[in-house]
Amino acid sequence: MTPTTVEDRRSRRRTTAHLWTTFGPAAVGVVAGFFLIIIVGGLLMVISGISPLEGFDGLWKGSFGSTIGFGSALLRSTPVILTGLGVAVAYRAGVFNVGAEGQLFIGGLCGTIGALVAPGPAALNIALALIAGFLGGALWAGLPGYLKAYRGVNEIISTVLFNFVAIQVVAYAVNGPLEEAGSVSPQSERLPYGIPGLIPNTSANYGFVLAVLLTAFIWWYTTRTHQGLRMRAVGGNPLAARYVGVNDRRSIVWAMLISGGLAGLGGAVEVLGLHHRLFPGFSPGFGFEGLIAAILASGNAIATMVFAVLIGGLRSGGEEMQRNTGAPIAFVFIIQGLIILVAAGSRTRYRRSAVPGQDSAAAHDAGPYDAKLLESPESMDA
Repeated sequence: MTPTTVEDRRSRRRTTAHLWTTFGPAAVGVVAGFFLIIIVGGLLMVISGISPLEGFDGLWKGSFGSTIGFGSALLRSTPVILTGLGVAVAYRAGVFNVGAEGQLFIGGLCGTIGALVAPGPAALNIALALIAGFLGGALWAGLPGYLKAYRGVNEIISTVLFNFVAIQVVAYAVNGPLEEAGSVSPQSERLPYGIPGLIPNTSANYGFVLAVLLTAFIWWYTTRTHQGLRMRAVGGNPLAARYVGVNDRRSIVWAMLISGGLAGLGGAVEVLGLHHRLFPGFSPGFGFEGLIAAILASGNAIATMVFAVLIGGLRSGGEEMQRNTGAPIAFVFIIQGLIILVAAGSRTRYRRSAVPGQDSAAAHDAGPYDAKLLESPESMDA
């Protein structure tokens, strides 16, 4: 057997492992989740005295089975995509950003301020507000990133604590400096402009198009650029990355800045595209749903978008099911949890029987393109 043949086989094996660890466990989770929706969801409906046929009919029509439901699903999935992309970028660098919800709140706050003070016309006002939201989320995540890289502070603890602070900052803003005069409830003034609609007679807006474009960009950035390779090298093995010349601390901070910026952009899009004003609790947990999507996708940007759309569809369909049958929205959360458990179990089972010597998702993530980049020392300079 020639060396070329052996190398080709190893390359195909790495590619197969990469594809499976990225999509395989999550695909198993989705397929199993489909049957869980039917079995467990139907059983819960029967116990609650609800017709499963009516419940599933509302779930389908409220998500992807009607024009209005489809638009609602796109609307619900847009901030989940953006926060999920943010978590995925940090995940690539080996940082577990649990603070996407707080970064989304800060992004919504900064986007609101930007929209209120920025001049017109509409396109310029919206663009400046979105940039403000991105920068606000980036700075909010940059501090935990700095603490992680230069002070060794656990990012899970710091980002979770920052979530609570961000929520209270927004609550203070709409009860104080940004409060609308004469308003009964705490909220800001109505924004002068909003993101235009995408599908007529639905709630979907062009924020979803922005999320799709950013998905393509983040996929390209993390898989086809030297900086993306540096982040993934740090996520795979920071000591080895440092040995070959990668500045691991800088990569961690940079990844957190991008991560928080994307989550903050999700908050700005939610405010400008749907509510057109800021108020406490404008997010029902989009940051945590984005975290779920990114984990299911193993940090892959495209897969993150797919799972975010599915999560958004489940939430939208669950609300329609609740309106039609009176079924509690908790049914949908139960199904989401079961899908995550199945997907996580599939990934764990695969890792135990994976390619010898590779026992982490980051190791499987090294595809043929990465191998070619790693052959060039210039690509790994600090």
